[in-house]
Amino acid sequence: MIKNTHKQTPEFTISAYSDNAAVLSGEIANYWAPEYSTGSWKLLKEVVQPIIKVETHNHPTAISPFAGAATGSGGELRDEGAVGRGSTPKAGLVGFFVSDLCIPSKKGMCAWESEIGKPAHYASSLDIMLEGPIGSARFNNEFGRPVLTGTFRLVLRVFIAHVQRTSCSLNLLQARSLGLLINHPRLLPKIASQSNC
Repeated sequence: MIKNTHKQTPEFTISAYSDNAAVLSGEIANYWAPEYSTGSWKLLKEVVQPIIKVETHNHPTAISPFAGAATGSGGELRDEGAVGRGSTPKAGLVGFFVSDLCIPSKKGMCAWESEIGKPAHYASSLDIMLEGPIGSARFNNEFGRPVLTGTFRLVLRVFIAHVQRTSCSLNLLQARSLGLLINHPRLLPKIASQSNC
């Protein structure tokens, strides 16, 4: 389904489904680089392409929220950095989709929550939300890449016919990222023709 959409509308996509992350059409950008022969800085102009990547790490995050989310972000960071001849990861995003948190209190669970059970080796949704975001953010920070934003959703299912509200034992982690790539191998002829800019 997704590949068909891309096939029908490939505009602005340089690489998808063949590299570790998707590379989008970029623009010519200015940046400063060292001129080693003179010991000074030089203003360069090159085509810079944005990179996007999504990684899911559902099972590891369900088993061990901190480590699972951390390695999910790490895998996404690795894949993004391995695009072409190497890219520059810039910013991370992380999303968690879980079932009811069932936050303990003296009054019991909130009226809208339902405890539906989970496999014994899974962490609770509450533990995932307490530990997972920290694991993801910490892994990103150790590589100098900030996690700029995130998503948190409770995923529930309502069965009207039975007049009973239920949810599934769900854990979904999405580690997403933005990065930049200069001189993607597929663009070298195009870059060479624009190098007089």
